[in-house]
Amino acid sequence: MLEKVDPPTDRCRPVLFALSLGDRRRQREVDAARHLLECQICAQLSRPLLERGQASDNEKVIPIRGDADIVLARQGAREAAAQLKFTRTELTVIATAVSEIARNIVRFADEGEIAIELVEKPYLGVRITARDAGPGIPDVDLALADGYSTYHGLGLGLPGARRLMDDFAVVSELGRGTTVTMTKWEKRGIQ
Repeated sequence: MLEKVDPPTDRCRPVLFALSLGDRRRQREVDAARHLLECQICAQLSRPLLERGQASDNEKVIPIRGDADIVLARQGAREAAAQLKFTRTELTVIATAVSEIARNIVRFADEGEIAIELVEKPYLGVRITARDAGPGIPDVDLALADGYSTYHGLGLGLPGARRLMDDFAVVSELGRGTTVTMTKWEKRGIQ
């Protein structure tokens, strides 16, 4: 039995075009990653485009659907950051922050992705972007408060990751999902 899929929308065209070009900047502008999580037809159509390879050797995208993917995301972030001059302690800090954010994806959104990218400007560093199309966060400021938890945990996920990284931002929309962007800068490269 064939599954009924809605036809592409006007929003699909720029996403599929950016993917076909392999243009990472344009993909970010049209928020292609979020769209692929929300649009079943584009997710299917984009597979051959994405299998052609990523446009940048500096970025790796890891789908997050379960606990095993959390481990892969930790390892991926650690391996990427190891290409820079991060200390072993800093590598552990980065892996821990990624683990906390990936765990939130599994717990609250069921699935999403983590993009790991080496950046050169304004300094050398590693940028982690976690996206999901889950329920969103009703009050981001409250979610970033130490000790706040919606599942009776310790409330260390978002605030803990924020403390571990140098730059940290959360964008969330109810019913549409959440994007967390965090960066760790390689301090020896900063003058």
